[in-house]
Amino acid sequence: MKYRLFFKEEIVQKDDKMDDSQISWPEIKSLQSDLFSKNEIQIMENIYKKIISAEHFDDWRKLPESLDDTLGGTGLRNLIVPVEYGYTGNYPIRDRDVFRSLQYASICFTHKDINGFLRRDSIQESCEHIEAVLKRKFGARINIFKLPLGSIIYEIQEHQLISEPLLSQLKNINSINRKAKHSYSDEDLSEEDPSLDSHMFSVMDTIAMYFICRKIGVKLMSDLMDYPLH
Repeated sequence: MKYRLFFKEEIVQKDDKMDDSQISWPEIKSLQSDLFSKNEIQIMENIYKKIISAEHFDDWRKLPESLDDTLGGTGLRNLIVPVEYGYTGNYPIRDRDVFRSLQYASICFTHKDINGFLRRDSIQESCEHIEAVLKRKFGARINIFKLPLGSIIYEIQEHQLISEPLLSQLKNINSINRKAKHSYSDEDLSEEDPSLDSHMFSVMDTIAMYFICRKIGVKLMSDLMDYPLH
């Protein structure tokens, strides 16, 4: 789609090249292919089609729940619980530090504006869930409670607390986290979307990062949660 942007009395032609149905960053592509089967990836693609159709989430929530339920742990059934005024959560308040960010991340399924600015917010919150899980899991052994995600991963690596494959996945998550939080210059744009109005992430990036962080979070938390899930 071509349109004109008026800026400092200049007219600039712009091509909107990002395909929101595709993953736009290699780190996300690598994580998705490592963690999910072709059938599971197809479900994510079908979720994308539902999101852009602007149907009400409650009318098609069984689709994302069909994938989310296979991951175990606290997921959409606990994060997006319909109530009279909208949605609420259903998990112990003592675990708010771990799941509140994931609850924010789930906005990618329910909010029509995910096609715009909210995708970066959702991706940041998915990554924040991983940061919170790591602090919960390793905070008693190493001093990481005040550190950002990248520094936490460095300390975990230095103390050799997790396996190399999982460490590599966490580094990819951190790479996306840095982009979502701090990258705004033209040099940070992907080759698929080098435009002034780029949000830097596709809708499919947003969907994939929710499920990626959900799955890795469950893997990390498997020995921490002491109550029934779902």
